[in-house]
Amino acid sequence: MSKTDNLIEFLTGIANVIREKKGTSDLINPQRFREEIENLSSEQPQLYAPTIELSDAYLNIINNANNGDFVEYFDVYVNGTNVGSVVGTESQCAWGEYVGEPGAITVAARGTYFID
Repeated sequence: MSKTDNLIEFLTGIANVIREKKGTSDLINPQRFREEIENLSSEQPQLYAPTIELSDAYLNIINNANNGDFVEYFDVYVNGTNVGSVVGTESQCAWGEYVGEPGAITVAARGTYFID
């Protein structure tokens, strides 16, 4: 492996960590690394709530477009109690498997390095 390949991998690694911490997928010019690192907040970003729809026997979970590709799964709550998780960014599941009896249904998007 050449020195150029090592430098490219090194800079890409730094950029990937900055993007991960910022919750973005934007390209970063290496000349801006110092500024980007200085501006990193110690606070974790928060994901936006998905849209949920109940239709017949299905719970449809539609990811908020502002979340990009950062959602790994959704937690499903009934009356404030976590009743399970659904993997994926857009899902349709039989809501009966999560909701045994009627109640308020909420869904929260989850991803690594994001606030619950």
